[in-house]
Amino acid sequence: MDDHCRLQHGADVLAAWSEHARQTHKNAVHAALFSMLDGTLTRTHQVSTDPWRPGEFAVAVKPGLVLRLRVNGADSFDLLYVGPPEIARA
Repeated sequence: MDDHCRLQHGADVLAAWSEHARQTHKNAVHAALFSMLDGTLTRTHQVSTDPWRPGEFAVAVKPGLVLRLRVNGADSFDLLYVGPPEIARA
C-alpha cells in the first residue's frame, strides 16, 4: 500500500459523495487520497484490511467517515466507497 499509485476508478463515487459533503470532510478525504497517491497512507491514516476481500481496505478519515479502497496492482487503486463506516462494511 505504500507504493506510488494513481486512482483508476472511483472518481464518480467521489463526485456523488462530494455533492452533499461538508468542506472539512472533503478536505480530509482529499488528503487521504493524496496520501494514497504519494505512498504515505499507512503512516498518516488508520487502515483496516478485510480478510474476506483481498486487496480491499478501509481508511479512517475522520470520526464517522471512511474510504473503502481496492489495490489493483503496484500502480493503481479504486475508490469503492466514501461515507459512514457502518455502511462501508456491507
